[in-house]
Amino acid sequence: MDEPVREFLFKKTRRAAECQAEHRGTVTAFFRRLLTPPDNIEPRFRRFFVVTNYGCIYAVLSHAVMAAAFVLGRAWALAAFNVFSTLLYVGAFVINRQGRHLATLLLFLFEVTGVTGMCVWYFGATPGFAQFLVLLALLTSFYPAKEKHLLPLVVAVLAGVFLAYHFFSRGHPAVLPLPPWMEDGLYVFSSLLFFALLVLAGFFYSGAATRAEAALAEEHARSEALLQNILPASIARRLKDNPGLVADRFAETSIVFADIVGFTPFSQRIRPEDLVGFLNQVVSRFDDLTAKHGMEKIKTIGDAYMVVAGLPEPRADHARAAAEMALDMQRSVGELSFDDGAALSMRIGIHSGPVVAGVIGKSKFIYDLWGDTVNTASRMESHCLPGRIQVTSGFRDLLGDDYLCEERGEVQIKGKGMMTTYFLEGRKGQARSET
Repeated sequence: MDEPVREFLFKKTRRAAECQAEHRGTVTAFFRRLLTPPDNIEPRFRRFFVVTNYGCIYAVLSHAVMAAAFVLGRAWALAAFNVFSTLLYVGAFVINRQGRHLATLLLFLFEVTGVTGMCVWYFGATPGFAQFLVLLALLTSFYPAKEKHLLPLVVAVLAGVFLAYHFFSRGHPAVLPLPPWMEDGLYVFSSLLFFALLVLAGFFYSGAATRAEAALAEEHARSEALLQNILPASIARRLKDNPGLVADRFAETSIVFADIVGFTPFSQRIRPEDLVGFLNQVVSRFDDLTAKHGMEKIKTIGDAYMVVAGLPEPRADHARAAAEMALDMQRSVGELSFDDGAALSMRIGIHSGPVVAGVIGKSKFIYDLWGDTVNTASRMESHCLPGRIQVTSGFRDLLGDDYLCEERGEVQIKGKGMMTTYFLEGRKGQARSET
C-alpha cells in the first residue's frame, strides 16, 4: 500500500475514533446531568430525584417501543396514549429538576395507573401490565414525605387497584383481543422490563447502602481519631463501653508545666495568623516529644503546656520520663526564636505525687487532673527562672543519682510557703560530656 494512502486511512481511522469518543463522552455527560441532583435540591429529596429520573428514562424508552407496537397492531388510541405518556415523562424531567417532587410523584401515579387500567380494559390481564403497579409502590416508598403515615396508605391503595384490575379482567372479556404472537410479545416485554427495573432498584439500594456504609465507616474513623485527640485511648474506650463518670486516683505521677518567657508582649505586636502559626509550631514539637516519651498531654492554656507521666497507664519510671521530656523541651525551644531574632526561652516546673484524674463537662469535655501535686508543679513553673527547669526535692529524690540537680535553696512559693527547690541540669554523663 502506498504511503499517502496508508497515511490517509490512518488519519480517517483516528478521526473516526476521536468522533466516537467525543460522542460517547457527550452521551455520558448528558445522562450524568440528567441523574445528578441540582444544588437547589434538598438533601432528603436527592435519592427520590435520582430514582424518578431513572424511572423517567425507562418510561420514555418503554412507551416509545409500546407506541410503535400499537401502531403495528393498529391500536391507534393506545398508540396515541403512549406517545402522550412519552411526552409526559419528558416533562417529568423538567419538573423534577425544578424541585417539584410531589408533582413528579403524582404524575407517575396518574400515568401508571391510567395506562395500566387502559391496557387491562383493552387487552385483559394476560400481557402483564398490572405488575407495574408494584414498581409504582416501590417508587412511592422513596418519597421522603413528612407525613410518613400517608405512604403506606398510598401503597395500600395501589395494592387495591392491582387486585381490582385483576378481578375486573377475569370477569370482563378484552375489548381488543390481541393475536397470540403480540400477546406473548407484550407479556415477555413487560415481564423483562419489570425484571430489569427490579434488578436496577436492587443495584441502586445495594450501591446506596455500600456508599452509606463506607461514609459511616469513614465518619466513625474520623470521630475516633478526634476523640483520641481529646482523650487518652483507654479513657475513650471506657466512655464508649460504659458511659458515665470517669474518675481515678493515681498514687505515682510526675507533672510537667512549661511556659514561654516574654510571650505576652510578643503576642501584642504580631499578626493573629502569625501568632497562631508560631504557637502551633511550638506545641506541635512538644506533642511529638510527648509521644516519644510515652507521656500524656493534658492541655494547653495560652502558651502554657501541661503533660504528665504515670497515667492513665501507671509506670515506675514516671520521674525519669518527665525529666527527659523537660530537657528535650528546653533543647527544642533553643532552636526557635521570636520574629525579632530574640532567643526563645521557657520556664519549666516539675513535681511528683498523687493526683485524681477524670473527665468533666458535657460539651468540649476534657480529661483533667486535680490535687496538690498539680498545684505544686504549676508553682514550680511560675516561680522558676527563665531558661531553667525547677523541680521539688521529692522529684529530685525519685530521679536518684543519674541526673544532675543544682540546689537553688529555699524559695517562697505562693500558697506553699518556703520550699527547697532544685534546677534540673541534665543526665550526669551527658552533663560531664558537655563540660
